[in-house]
Amino acid sequence: MLGSICHVVDVVPNDWTAVRGNLSAPRAMLISGEALHSVAWILENGRIIIKFGDEPSDAFAALFQKKRPAYFEINAAGALYNGKLMDQSKRIVNEMIKLEYHGCVEFLRRHRETESCYSCTCELRLPEFGPKADATITITYGSDASDNDAVAPILRACTSPAAQGLKEIRAVGA
Repeated sequence: MLGSICHVVDVVPNDWTAVRGNLSAPRAMLISGEALHSVAWILENGRIIIKFGDEPSDAFAALFQKKRPAYFEINAAGALYNGKLMDQSKRIVNEMIKLEYHGCVEFLRRHRETESCYSCTCELRLPEFGPKADATITITYGSDASDNDAVAPILRACTSPAAQGLKEIRAVGA
């Protein structure tokens, strides 16, 4: 299933407007000490911010002992830097998914930069992984032809043989 979800992330077009979401480390990673309870990574418009809690040794462990964060937050404007930021954001999200982080990530597209609302969204809801974990993918889009074109690669990825592990896919068009 992880490969199916990563494939969907890969095909989100790089010209989409933004990506936002929150992912949490799996319990096993926290219990083993591989992830630190008091550390969070925040990706915000091309900058990575590392937050440390009350434990001073966590800063050293996160930076030099390659400990992972308990929490990952992303809030990036994908259209910046000619789509390179969206591409980087997707790569980071996929790595977190491969590490079995769980939570929600949403990719967003505005039809025109002057619009205040998003015409297309692709939301991934990722439960804590296990034998009965089912991810949910919800794709919403408007009636404009460019919206249909914008979500077409995502819809193809969700219905391809590679997506066979996905249990719930919802596409809601206007």
